[in-house]
Amino acid sequence: QLGEHSGVVVTSKGLVPPSGELPTPYCAARIGTRPIACLGGPGHAADALEHGASLVIAGDDKNFLAQLRRAFADANFDVTLTADVTGVELAGVATNAAVLAATTASVAGPNAAGAAAGKVFSEVASYAEQLGGKPESWTGLAGVGDLVASVVAAGGRNRRAGEMLAAGVSAQEIRPEIGQVAEALDSLPLLAAALEAARVRAPAIDALAEVVAGSSDAASFAESVIEPRRVVGARVA
Repeated sequence: QLGEHSGVVVTSKGLVPPSGELPTPYCAARIGTRPIACLGGPGHAADALEHGASLVIAGDDKNFLAQLRRAFADANFDVTLTADVTGVELAGVATNAAVLAATTASVAGPNAAGAAAGKVFSEVASYAEQLGGKPESWTGLAGVGDLVASVVAAGGRNRRAGEMLAAGVSAQEIRPEIGQVAEALDSLPLLAAALEAARVRAPAIDALAEVVAGSSDAASFAESVIEPRRVVGARVA
């Protein structure tokens, strides 16, 4: 259905079931030679309409990226361009998972919440690095910028989902209660499976996935992320 000279901008954040593939490569395999890019960074819709936003657009077609940058600039959005599609997309996945982790672990206080977010974020960053993602995508708008915005956004879907998990509400009950998609709930099982397949050590993500699956609870998850690691001789196990 796409015109010959059309390009595609992927605005989805998460992983494609059942394979756990990133959205942009998934779409790229289905649109032929047309240019494709993805959008990242702190861009909560309602706030962006009122106050604007500073966003990231990732892709490998420089002409298409330049066209998109002009279009967003005309709409009063600041835009940074990058070729790091993998880093930008996985930073978005990590942000959602980290916000869910932080609010779920908040039953044990702010230190547990921070530890949960930091460990989940770091585990996905290790996976991104293995796939060729660039560190600057994690320290910039797509990573830290989006994470901070998502943590402080009181009405954020993933934040609300984590708060409900912390209160003992099951993932199955959360979805209809929120009435919107909380991406992290659906992405967590796919993310845990992808990291396991890639042999990336991810104990925090695995523990959070158990909470989402209903086989563990928020208190156990919070305890797991702040539990001291066992010291063996001069090494930490």
